Amino acid sequence: MKTKNIFKALILTAILLVGAGSAKADKRVWNQTVVGGVCYENHGGSETTILISNTEFEGAQAGNKLRIHATVNDDSNGRWTLFVASNYWYSNLQFSNWLGSESNKTFDYDSPSNYDAGKGYFQFVLSEGSLEPMAGSAQGGIRIQFLGLTITEVWLITSDDGPDPDPDPDPDPNPDPNPNPDPDPEPDPEPIVREYVTANIDTETGFATFCSTKALDFSEVTTLKAYYAKEVTQDTVRLIQVTGTVAAGTGLLLKGVTTQIPVTDEAGTSYSGNLLQGVTEAAVSVNAANQYVLVVKNGTVKFADTASRAATVPAGKAYLAVAPDGSSRSLVFGFADETTAVRTVTTATATSTAVFNLHGQRVVRPSGGLFIVNGKKIILKQ
Repeated sequence: MKTKNIFKALILTAILLVGAGSAKADKRVWNQTVVGGVCYENHGGSETTILISNTEFEGAQAGNKLRIHATVNDDSNGRWTLFVASNYWYSNLQFSNWLGSESNKTFDYDSPSNYDAGKGYFQFVLSEGSLEPMAGSAQGGIRIQFLGLTITEVWLITSDDGPDPDPDPDPDPNPDPNPNPDPDPEPDPEPIVREYVTANIDTETGFATFCSTKALDFSEVTTLKAYYAKEVTQDTVRLIQVTGTVAAGTGLLLKGVTTQIPVTDEAGTSYSGNLLQGVTEAAVSVNAANQYVLVVKNGTVKFADTASRAATVPAGKAYLAVAPDGSSRSLVFGFADETTAVRTVTTATATSTAVFNLHGQRVVRPSGGLFIVNGKKIILKQ
């Protein structure tokens, strides 16, 4: 998981507390079963991500709780990692403790301060600073990334005790002596378990090439746009937006933020003439005037040829392969869904969010303490 946008305040503190509540109006903000990837001995692995829209947190107040119902997967041997953060990607990204992380304080599966094994949920208390990034922007909401867990429900708890899983109805003063129960009731439907593939987008540029070994469905994806490359004209590559299903192995250019893309059982659409070549298995080495890779040069995102400098394209990414017709050594983007071609895509001039300790060493997952961010000393609370 990336922590490039970690700033100086924690918005979600992983503790089991009964905080001050309001009238009982708890809200279930997520109701799908999502199985996380395997958590290996070093707590590494391919994280699974759940994104919950900002509209689900309207009316949230400081002291409310975020309750995540989860179980530990058998194939992770009791290991798991859980990270909860704001999805407000162009603002100050706040974060909680990393659970099960070797580089910070380690929390065991049954640690009472973070996970209630008897009730089967994690619980986070919302602070005042968490509300605006979560609910105050169209790009708000929360991001839950995890390994070794299966998450089934997420609740916004605004009452003292949360929803009663088995409420007792008021007794009937005039019970029916012959209720005639159904002798063959319909069984409860099996929960739908949907599979997702994570598309990781560079947080500084907002672009990435992408390829999946599975057919994907972009029809309901709103946090990024996907494009295939139709043609190259002079120094511009013409990009056409994908809005439906995509066949496995299709090379794409993505524009947006890191997103979970649903897997589809359909074969998906294969785009004839797509110049983006997807890499599905072993990494591919490219070194030719008609083979281009995505680069950032002088603040501009573009495709650059590899004639003078070979490049390695890893699995899950894509490169541009065009006819050897003397095209420009670098190609800018022309999006078909916009009025004019984008001649340059310039990265944001945001201040650095890299975190360093007092010895000048970069810290990937900082815990509580004194650190240096953008040349200034700050204190991160645990």
